[in-house]
Amino acid sequence: MSGGGGRAPNNWKRRASDSPAAFAAWARSYPHADLALRTGVSTGLVVVQADDDDALAAAEEAFGALPAATVRSLSREGRLRLWMRVPAGLRSLPTCLDIAPGVRLLADGAYARLSAWTQPPDDDRFDFMLISPTWVVAVQAAAQAAAASPTPTVRRFH
Repeated sequence: MSGGGGRAPNNWKRRASDSPAAFAAWARSYPHADLALRTGVSTGLVVVQADDDDALAAAEEAFGALPAATVRSLSREGRLRLWMRVPAGLRSLPTCLDIAPGVRLLADGAYARLSAWTQPPDDDRFDFMLISPTWVVAVQAAAQAAAASPTPTVRRFH
């Protein structure tokens, strides 16, 4: 949550809450604030963020097309955000992972500011996100495997 173009309130990440009463109090105190959702396994949401349409098109060409009904929004900077559910069975994800030039995955511990929906949800509930497509799951699995494997040691023989 930021103060609508100003500074974010002190310790906003620690004070963040999913309590309706806490949300109402923040809305009264910061009526022009932006809202952000935490992404990752703990919230069940991931965001694929693309710098522009060309970057997303290149990623879709490499990994396969995203479902047409994927919920989309725009960041203040004009980046396209695609909101999806975390696939079942994943226990952790990187905070931010570049998955293609100009395309990144926002996951564990990242925050995505809510802004203009380019494709509004069908209703007011947050049950409209689709299961992450195969290409996102594959990239996530590769990132987890890379993080789990030890860094190879290069030895020089004389």
